[in-house]
Formats: sequence, C-alpha cells, structure tokens
Amino acid sequence: ILGYLIENPILPTGLTVHDKFKERLNASNKKEFIEGRLSHIEKIKAKVVIFEIIKDSSYSENEKIQKIMLKKLFEKFGYARDLNVSSIEYDLEKQGYYNDFKDYLRQKNVDPEIVRENQGVFRRYLMDYLTNKQNFSSEDAINFSKSAIHNYLDDLTPASFTKICLEISEKMKERIVFIIDEMGSFVTSQKDNDGYLAQLQGIAESFAKDGRGKLWLIVTSQEKLDQVTHLIEKK
Repeated sequence: ILGYLIENPILPTGLTVHDKFKERLNASNKKEFIEGRLSHIEKIKAKVVIFEIIKDSSYSENEKIQKIMLKKLFEKFGYARDLNVSSIEYDLEKQGYYNDFKDYLRQKNVDPEIVRENQGVFRRYLMDYLTNKQNFSSEDAINFSKSAIHNYLDDLTPASFTKICLEISEKMKERIVFIIDEMGSFVTSQKDNDGYLAQLQGIAESFAKDGRGKLWLIVTSQEKLDQVTHLIEKK
C-alpha cells in the first residue's frame, strides 16, 4: 500500500490511488490529517521499486543486495529481466545505440522483446549490430559487452549503484523509492549476516550522502531491528 500511495498511479477506473484511498477515510477520526499528508505526497514525483527480497534473491553466496536492487530497478524501467542483458541494454541506451539497435532487429524481422529473453541470442545480434552497423571491430564489440557487465555487475558497489540510480532519477525527473519487504528474514537466513547488514548500511549511507534527496530506501521486516541483530549475534 505504501508504494502505491507514494507513486499514486491511475487505476483502470480512472481514479488515482489517492482518490480511492480517500473514499475509505470517512470513518476515520484522523481524516483531515491523512488527507493533508496525501496532498503533500502528491507533490512528490516518484517511481517506486517494490519487491520481496527473499523471492528475488538467487541465494548465491556472492550475490549482493545492491545487485538484487539493480535487477529490480532495471525491470521497473523496462529493461530485460536477465541482469546480464539489462546491463548491456542500459549501456547501449547511455551510448545512444539502443533505439537504433532495436530498429536494426526489426529490419531483420526479429522481435526485440523475444531477443532480450535469451542472453546468448541477444549477444549474437548485438555483435552483428556493432560490427556491421556501427563499424566496431570484433574485439571492440566483445569488449563493449564485457565492459557493461563488469561495470554494472562485477564491480557494483553501494557508491556505483547510487550513481546508476541517480542517473536514472535525473533522466526521468523523478525520485526513486525502493521498498524492500522481508529484509529481516532475508538477513537472518544468510550465513554472512554481518556482510549483508554492512551492504544495506552502505547503500543507505550512499543514498543519504550522494543521492541528493532523490533516492529513498525503505525496508520492512516482521522482526524488530534489535531482534534481527540479536539473532545474528547468537549465530
């Protein structure tokens, strides 16, 4: 509900989420206060990236929280679900190639939506595009793909993740709000509890320091914070 209230999309009925929510306030003794808060939220243009981290984690020992968040961020803005593909898509767009690449696929009677579903097929068509349309050498075309994956996946830190989020926020002229559900259960289920808490703290601090007020992080948990840290200490 929080995510819907922040983003305030238009529903199929033509009403906004705020309009629908206000219909349920008649019996509340805090109706005016809540409506005032909603009016304040309406002034905030934001896209909300909301997900349950336990469902979206691969449970790989090397998987970082910022990597899971990047995957969901790219999905929110229309990039592929496969992070290896979406990272290249994002780089293509930054370099001004992406729309031309999709046009190139259509000229070959190939659906870009189908191509992006398979990493191997995507890379094969990308190599073809870069070498034949953009006159890249084969080596440069390979390095283009490797560079995107290296920059956005292998070397992804809280600081570099914040930079990507800020680039997208400024391009869209909207704040980006992450709402991550079940964070407490996720952290306590991992072997490296301290590492995941440090990652989360690093992201929060990086958003606060370099996010220019445009990046928000909200996490939910069934457990209280002191319960989570107590469970970690017992392990």
